[in-house]
Amino acid sequence: MARLALLLPLLALVLGAAASAGPTPVLAIQSDRGRPVALVRLDGVSLRPLGRSVPLGNHGRAWSLSPDRSRLVLALAGEAGQTFPLSLRFVDLRAMRVARDVRLRGEADGRVRATAWAGHGRVLVLLTYDGAPGGRLLLVDAGEGGVLLRRDLPTDRWVIGGSYTRDGFVLLLAPQTSIRPVRLLVVDRGLRVRSVVLDRIRAGSRQRVDGEGYTMQRREPGLAVDSAGGRAYVVGAGEPVASVDLRRLRVTYRPLAERAPAAARKSLDGPVRTAEWLGNGLVAVSGTTYGGLDERRRIVEEPAGLHLVDTRTGASRLVDPEASSVLHAGGRLVTHLDGRGLSGFDLEGRQRWAALAGAQIAGAQVAGGSIVVVTDPGEVFILDPASGRVLGRPRGPVPQLLGDAAPIW
Repeated sequence: MARLALLLPLLALVLGAAASAGPTPVLAIQSDRGRPVALVRLDGVSLRPLGRSVPLGNHGRAWSLSPDRSRLVLALAGEAGQTFPLSLRFVDLRAMRVARDVRLRGEADGRVRATAWAGHGRVLVLLTYDGAPGGRLLLVDAGEGGVLLRRDLPTDRWVIGGSYTRDGFVLLLAPQTSIRPVRLLVVDRGLRVRSVVLDRIRAGSRQRVDGEGYTMQRREPGLAVDSAGGRAYVVGAGEPVASVDLRRLRVTYRPLAERAPAAARKSLDGPVRTAEWLGNGLVAVSGTTYGGLDERRRIVEEPAGLHLVDTRTGASRLVDPEASSVLHAGGRLVTHLDGRGLSGFDLEGRQRWAALAGAQIAGAQVAGGSIVVVTDPGEVFILDPASGRVLGRPRGPVPQLLGDAAPIW
């Protein structure tokens, strides 16, 4: 579980990057004992700093780039159980300097989970509360500073996932103590919230205590958003693919050719899926299925494999049966497994390359058009996603590399 805990934050930073001529400079957060201290721009191959840095003052959560990529917003990186005034820091990336800090007054008990630019001058903020369902949405003026609007989320449901549109969020909400149909929320740049229940996709968790002991079941579907096409796709295990027209909130379903997980009585079980939009009607689906506890009371997680799903027909192709996550970059789908290294597949599911055979992979992510891989001994490799060729081997620890926006989880 320790290695998985390290891997998940890294994998959550996946960029849907298009093929490029080579690695480009990337933004990164340098930390000191876990506290974000400076924003830097790094060379895409050597990961060496380029130019000046920007002080962050512990702002390192929930970042997102303005539409023209000239400004970056980051939220104060607090810790669970702390109560303090929340704030956002806006950075001018052209001058590499702090442009403004905005205090989120009256929100000391929340944590900023995600931000999204609503045009060039306003930012949407998603707040959640430790150990509690619901949450709050804010609309913040990036120029003058201050909160323009607030809107609360339903308090009987948890935010279990989300993604970004061109001007807001798409969120998945699950029941608090049961497994029932998931609710999809669309939040636009004016903080208008619309929702639809996906009656054929279930989510949530439930507990049961009986004579045989304690059982917990959990289900989380994957969400992929086609921002250009204005559609969201929700994929569960053994359920149809839900296609949602984000403008009209009309839902259509396609039966998915995937076998449902076998029912079993385990202390913890249930499928968790992730999904990523690939374009041309395709969604990459992966994840895990919890398989109870082993003899040491550790959670057993079985890989769901990597599937290519055609949202137009529901056809599903198994690409890598051992995958539990996937990176999308340079026209390739990249999976990795300890001892097997990395494998690169094209969007038709054919393997194109293999790299770092035998390596124990501690983390991998896409940044600057390349794949940054950290092995268990601490070695770092920069790979070309199209060919798997090693482009560089930087020395030293890898800072937190930034994508277009932090993941919503």
